[in-house]
Amino acid sequence: MSAQLCRRSLDIHFERYKVENEEDLKAFRGVVQTFQRHLPFEEEPDLLKYWDFCYERSFGCVGILKDWLSQALATALLDGAKTLTLSHLKSSAYSHEQCMIIFNETRL
Repeated sequence: MSAQLCRRSLDIHFERYKVENEEDLKAFRGVVQTFQRHLPFEEEPDLLKYWDFCYERSFGCVGILKDWLSQALATALLDGAKTLTLSHLKSSAYSHEQCMIIFNETRL
């Protein structure tokens, strides 16, 4: 990064939503609901039904959730699906090994 870019940029860190905090979980469910409303499907998916799985595999990080849902969306569209299903979420989720690496980084 150049000196000029350093002077003109501002790093903003968004903390993950924490499972120990009921307000965080409520907010995370709101994020999941907002994302589901913006997915371009014939039928709106009911991701709130799977919010706990979404939390588990995203570690409460909205950026991870967004990237994961984008991948699941691509998978579902390639399948010609009318909506996003738990199967699409599972097939697009990070592997156990990847989750362990992410978990160790999010604990810091």
